[in-house]
Amino acid sequence: MKSSKFLWLTHPGTNVRPLHDVVVLENEYFVAMPSLGALVDVWLVVIPRRPMATLSSMTDQERAALNDMRGQLKARACARSQSEALYEFEHGGVYGGVVSCGVDQAHLHMAWLPFDLIEVCKATEMAWRQSSDISLLTTESAGLTDYLFVQGNGNALIANPQQPTSQWFRKLIGATLGSVDWDYKLAPNHPRIKWMASQFGVAV
Repeated sequence: MKSSKFLWLTHPGTNVRPLHDVVVLENEYFVAMPSLGALVDVWLVVIPRRPMATLSSMTDQERAALNDMRGQLKARACARSQSEALYEFEHGGVYGGVVSCGVDQAHLHMAWLPFDLIEVCKATEMAWRQSSDISLLTTESAGLTDYLFVQGNGNALIANPQQPTSQWFRKLIGATLGSVDWDYKLAPNHPRIKWMASQFGVAV
């Protein structure tokens, strides 16, 4: 059994679910929750029930289920984030690696941001290349190593970092927003989790 912050999900009955892991939507293959340490009002994570290091290893059934859940989340969250645009990203790290941010379970971030994350990413020194939708990402197209994936505003980018960094997107988003509280471990922002859950009709 791999070590993971989400063992309660991937191996039911082995661990108690933390109070901050609040499920707002679920299906046979995935659950969606408000992100710990969210830097904006609507920031969700979608996590597979099956243990996997990165979303690039999804099965066809999981890809279809992910798309279905993303569609539902977009429809429900967009009404609450009309002034922001959705950006989706993944820290695609191998088990035990730095890029996995200490989570060691694949998860897709869905954050509604007040700026163009794609353009901000392009301005970094990361060696980005064009990609396709996250549901089409494979281990071959992602590369057999750590990767960073981001999509939004009609574009998708992927890169394989030469220097693996934890919470890469969080750091970038925090810097762009002018916030020093980008580290979810130091600034979990529990009140925002409670607020997001309430927007989906889930009491915490």
